[in-house]
Amino acid sequence: MQTNEITATQKLLNIGMALTVFLSLFGVMFFILVDNNEDLVRVASVQVLVLVMAVLWLARKLWKGDPGFAKTPLNLPIIAFFCAGLISLVKAVNPYQGLSELLTLSAYFVLFFLIVNNFNNESSVNNFLTTILILTVIVSAHSICQYLHLDFLWFMFPPDASSARVSSVFGNADFLGGYLAMVFPIAFLLFLFRKRKTFYGIASALIFTSLILTFTRSAWVSWGLSLCFMLAILAVFRPDVIKRNAGLLAGSIVCFVVFAVILNYARGGAIFSRLAAIFNWKEYSVQVRFNLWRTALGVFKKSPLIGIGFDNFKIVAQGCRIHNEYLQILAETGILGLGIFIWVIFAYFRQGFKSLKVLTPYRQVLVIAFMSSAVAFLADSLFCFPLHRVSHNVLFWGLAGMTVALSRIESESPASSAGRRSGDNVSEPEANSNNPGSRIQDPGSKPHAGVWGKVLAIAVVAGAAFAVFIVARNFIGVYFYQKGFEMNQYADRSPEVRQKTIQAFERAAKLAPFHYQIQHDWAVVAIESGDLKKGIKAMKWSEKLYPGKLPDLRLHLGLLYYETGRFDDAEKTWKETIDKFPDCAQAYFYLGGFFINRNQLDEGVKMCRRASELDPGNLEYYRVLAKVYYRTGELKAAKETVSRGLAAAPNDVELQKMDKALR
Repeated sequence: MQTNEITATQKLLNIGMALTVFLSLFGVMFFILVDNNEDLVRVASVQVLVLVMAVLWLARKLWKGDPGFAKTPLNLPIIAFFCAGLISLVKAVNPYQGLSELLTLSAYFVLFFLIVNNFNNESSVNNFLTTILILTVIVSAHSICQYLHLDFLWFMFPPDASSARVSSVFGNADFLGGYLAMVFPIAFLLFLFRKRKTFYGIASALIFTSLILTFTRSAWVSWGLSLCFMLAILAVFRPDVIKRNAGLLAGSIVCFVVFAVILNYARGGAIFSRLAAIFNWKEYSVQVRFNLWRTALGVFKKSPLIGIGFDNFKIVAQGCRIHNEYLQILAETGILGLGIFIWVIFAYFRQGFKSLKVLTPYRQVLVIAFMSSAVAFLADSLFCFPLHRVSHNVLFWGLAGMTVALSRIESESPASSAGRRSGDNVSEPEANSNNPGSRIQDPGSKPHAGVWGKVLAIAVVAGAAFAVFIVARNFIGVYFYQKGFEMNQYADRSPEVRQKTIQAFERAAKLAPFHYQIQHDWAVVAIESGDLKKGIKAMKWSEKLYPGKLPDLRLHLGLLYYETGRFDDAEKTWKETIDKFPDCAQAYFYLGGFFINRNQLDEGVKMCRRASELDPGNLEYYRVLAKVYYRTGELKAAKETVSRGLAAAPNDVELQKMDKALR
């Protein structure tokens, strides 16, 4: 009876794992937000599915009294890295953001532990790999069709979507390229090793073609490094694979090179120019990355030991992601976090190399492929941010789990466990199909949970239900936010549309209270609609979530006060804005206009001059300042102001008229 239950659980988990890979890639089909690379559906669906699988497995173990968990060299470093993220939140400006990202990351850790503890036979590994390869082939074929303007998923993309750099369901060529670089070693090595080469050969060709068409330099570098790593490890541990397939290997590499050369000439030298740009440090995107990396090092100096808070870099530095996962980890979790992350990677490769000494030939090849994929992932992390992409994480942690699982399967098979006591369990189906478990039990013994085991099982289910509720609540909140965002473009057409827009934003803010962008936009909508009470409340909360980033809320509030005749409140609000955001040119300009309208010209000139100094590209500042100088008879200052404006925009008609009038 127990054996049947375990088999049923394994089947459910195998289906769940396949569905997890599918949703990590194609989840976006159910919520079309590709325009801005929104990852919401992928993340939410993977979180819920992994959580459900974990609960089914863990609750069953607790209820039945099944002893322990698999001990692996990665258990402790993974848990330690999660703890380092928690510790970093002590310094976080927005701990809610960091905690949210940590919970997302924990779903991938749970995926790893699920695979390690439940993939007890080779067929589970093969099923998972087959799912990955089939879905990647579909993505690759779609991207090629996209390049040829034969997009069979056209409904997912805007009509003017570019096909110059293919992106498929990822919505971004860089993300697609990094993912393909990770999958290629698996398809190509199986093509070399397995006798049935047709599928793996087609998969390798499609993946490589799509990879080239992304025109993603970081992905090309990752692919090259992983290929070199794979060949080097094969030469040491499995030289027979290279010798037996020398012609096939050489022919494949020649075909890859020839195809790249032909495509390069077809695209007017685009491939070679992209390759050359890798070594051009003055190229724009390279300079952008250098600036981000310098900023990251500056942020790291603020809290070198534990960092400034997990996923808080974009809040502290008011920018995007660093495009280097190692510097991102260093800035956000400090030396502690980066050191532990290096420990995780070291433990993984150490386990992989140790297993190569004892595994059967096929499993050796699989582990080499998995480690080569990890090399591609780690290389891509130097230039992009795959650790923050759900698709890449599912693949990386899934392959890491299978690397460890293969070692456990091997160590518990009859061939490698001669001399073990007669009560040991094995997991190879061909060795003992009646006992797929991987735990050692005394002969004839049955696990017994007791009262506390059942209580814990119920608690796990209840906790998981609450977690699913939180994830679903946040998802629905973002859904209403998107609906409100779309309706806001047409809100001025009728009072009904305006009211529906307000209701959508308000509902979104209630459902996703820690989503700072939703809270910010709700504050703007509430203030603009004249609801000061709700607007001010949302403004203060959004400033707590994202301090130092949102001066526009106070600018909107000051304008509303001014338009409703509350002039003292308007003046006070703009002064508070300047105190809080001393580099906000718009606040100085609004306050300057306020003083000018109250005939306090000296104060008005002072404020407008400061605004033009902070934002010299805003021509409105020059126009207003020149008019004030003209009113006060300071013609020389007016001419100088107009001249500065014309220097910034020589063709501005209004400034040209003012210049002519002042001559």
